[in-house]
Amino acid sequence: TGTGGDLTVATHNVNADNADPAGTARAVAASGADVLALEELKASAVPTYEKALERKYPHHAVVGTVGLWSKYAVSDVKAV
Repeated sequence: TGTGGDLTVATHNVNADNADPAGTARAVAASGADVLALEELKASAVPTYEKALERKYPHHAVVGTVGLWSKYAVSDVKAV
C-alpha cells in the first residue's frame, strides 16, 4: 500500500505448443514489467515458467491456462 507510483503489466500468449518455454519466460521478463500475465499455459510447462521467473517474480498464481507472475504479493486468486 502507499500513494503514487507506477505499475507496469505485460501480457503474452505463450502458446500451448511452445517449444522453448524457458526462453519465452526470459524474453517476457526482460520487459521489466512488475506483473506478467501469461495465457495459454500448458500444465506440463508451468514448472518451467515457475523456475525461469522465480528470481524476478517470486509471487505467482496459475488458474487453468492463465498464470500471473508478480514482483508483489498476490492474494485472493480465483477464476473469473
